[in-house]
Amino acid sequence: QMLEARIPVLTESQRRSTGRDDRPLQPNSIIFAFKLQSTVATSGNMSIRGPYGFQFVESCLFGVVVSQEMTFGRGNRFPMGYAIWPNDVNVTGCFGVGSQAELSIRVAPGSGLIG
Repeated sequence: QMLEARIPVLTESQRRSTGRDDRPLQPNSIIFAFKLQSTVATSGNMSIRGPYGFQFVESCLFGVVVSQEMTFGRGNRFPMGYAIWPNDVNVTGCFGVGSQAELSIRVAPGSGLIG
């Protein structure tokens, strides 16, 4: 379970590098940041909801990025306070409907998302 979720404020460099465009009816890239209540060590699904007006495409896996090298745009590392997504925790599916998406998460034995 998530304790908190938010959309981080981006620098101008991060905004350009990620394709963030907040104009109405324009394609947009959004970063979702969240804090978990406890460590997740098993595979399962994660539900996320975008802000008002945001629409996920039905097959949304191609747009999911979790690597430090790309999440905040090429050449921008994670800001202080953000944990790096573990290499052995993989997003294997994403199904979007409107502003909601269901992500399938595969956690390798001995790994997990730290809460």
